Amino acid sequence: MHKLGELAVVLKWLHESGHTRIGLEKTRKSAAFRISTPEIKMSSPFETWRLPELDLCFEVIQELADIAGMFAIIDSVILKNQIIINHQK
Repeated sequence: MHKLGELAVVLKWLHESGHTRIGLEKTRKSAAFRISTPEIKMSSPFETWRLPELDLCFEVIQELADIAGMFAIIDSVILKNQIIINHQK
């Protein structure tokens, strides 16, 4: 588990990378990165949904996918470096 201070550094980096809508919230035993979105009631008829709010939700989904992709690249680089370091020993 990561310390909240470490995640705050990641949050700062995300903000500096243009992901300014994301926030960090402490949960019971951990923490979570969150982006606020309008509430869309899935039980409501589609015709009642407001398109600007729906567009915002899709923008947030894309932003979260971009962030997940960045984390995957970072994880891959760290893993490759660990393999290289272990191989050199």
